[in-house]
Amino acid sequence: MAVHRMAPKARILCYYVREDNEEVVADAMDFEVDGLFRTDVSIDTDLKEAEPGAQVAVRVNTKPDAWVGIVGVDQSVLLVKSGNDMTREAVIQELQTFDTTFTTQWDGYTSTAQKLFNFSGVVVISNGLVYKHDKDYVLKSRSLLPKFNELRMMAVEIVSKVESKSAQLDRIPQPRIPRPHPQSNGCAVIKSTIPDTITSWFISAFAMHMETGLGIAPTPTKVTVFRPFFIKLSLPYSIIRGETVAIEAIVFNYTTKSIESEVVFDNKKQEFEFSDQLDIKGVNVSEMRQLVSIPANDGVSVTFTITPKTMGYIDIKLTATSAMAGDSVLKKLLVKPEGQTQHFNQSVLVDLKESANVLTKNVSIVIPKIAVPGSQKVWVTAIGDIMGPIVYNLDMGYIDIKLTANSAMAGDSVLKKLLVKPEGQTQHFNQSVLVDLKELSNVLTKNVSIVIPKIAVPGSQKVWVTAIGDIMGPIVHNLDDLLQMPYGCGEQNMM
Repeated sequence: MAVHRMAPKARILCYYVREDNEEVVADAMDFEVDGLFRTDVSIDTDLKEAEPGAQVAVRVNTKPDAWVGIVGVDQSVLLVKSGNDMTREAVIQELQTFDTTFTTQWDGYTSTAQKLFNFSGVVVISNGLVYKHDKDYVLKSRSLLPKFNELRMMAVEIVSKVESKSAQLDRIPQPRIPRPHPQSNGCAVIKSTIPDTITSWFISAFAMHMETGLGIAPTPTKVTVFRPFFIKLSLPYSIIRGETVAIEAIVFNYTTKSIESEVVFDNKKQEFEFSDQLDIKGVNVSEMRQLVSIPANDGVSVTFTITPKTMGYIDIKLTATSAMAGDSVLKKLLVKPEGQTQHFNQSVLVDLKESANVLTKNVSIVIPKIAVPGSQKVWVTAIGDIMGPIVYNLDMGYIDIKLTANSAMAGDSVLKKLLVKPEGQTQHFNQSVLVDLKELSNVLTKNVSIVIPKIAVPGSQKVWVTAIGDIMGPIVHNLDDLLQMPYGCGEQNMM
């Protein structure tokens, strides 16, 4: 009788011993076994087609008290690379890698009984005739002792392969099963907003149950996001203040008739100037309009030329209207200052013993005269270590090594320091505490529990307390300058 533990594939091996010459005759057959996915799970949505920004409800049905994972992937991502989702085929293929019966070499036929036993992962110790090769060699020994060593080595080899596969299985990381958690009736509904993208979303789900194990939805559900009339805006990552750049937008018309549309570029905040050409000085107006004709099932590009006047993020807002429909898009464009970025650091030592309740420190910051106006930024970071956090764990303890040599005529002595580190491997544990200075009156008291592992080397424990005046920490400063634009010749870039 087949049981679910045999899934996804099982093999029946049959053999008998002939009476006339005691030859071992064997044959085997593979067959598929269902029951690998005993947790039934299905996924569906209330909308099959929707516009961007609409609310969609995703319904998952499975066994009660099962944990469910849901993922939605853009179809454009799947076209670039697929195979990252959890599917039934992927799970079955992964399980087959732990098969010790040499499935990849088994084609349903074999020439000798010994090969059949080997391909099936069976160790045979017998004094009967077990054909090992077709022509040149036949195992004819009627005694167990002459071939015992060979059979023992064969068994060790096969067992080692089984242990190797088991070790690989033990090293598979346990998955983190996310929410949602189905209700008592086995149904869960998740509502979400569809992103503002014209595409199709493939939504799949899997479930984990304490008794029946893993279940994967047979087929994902699909939600098509579509709008018959919309405008698409493409922007560069950043531009330089004062340079003139062309902003291009495409207005799409997927209706059955041609449409006359008016495209409006909003500039009510006066963050940039409009110009008709790249070499013409811009003019300060609150908006710029263009009238375009869009054929049916087609798109038309519209270009506006602007020159930014302010730094930081500016609003790029375009609105396309017609007698039948309309659409609007708003994006942010980063405007960087002209020139090259320069960084200057200044350290100030603060002695907390000299302060009563409030510490006041005047720090003079010199801004170069050639700095671009409005591009100056100042960060203040407080670090509770005179050497800064970079020099942690430079030493674990120094001992004195002193030697003295005396004689009747002269003498000498030498003293040096020797660094002694604890045995074992250094482990670091971090614990963050958020402090709201608005809740403080004069003195801050915070109790923090630190757990020291029992296997820690005695005397090697150290605790540091660091105060950083930024919720994200100093490491996230200037992330926008992580990748610098190369300038100059090759030698300058390499330096």
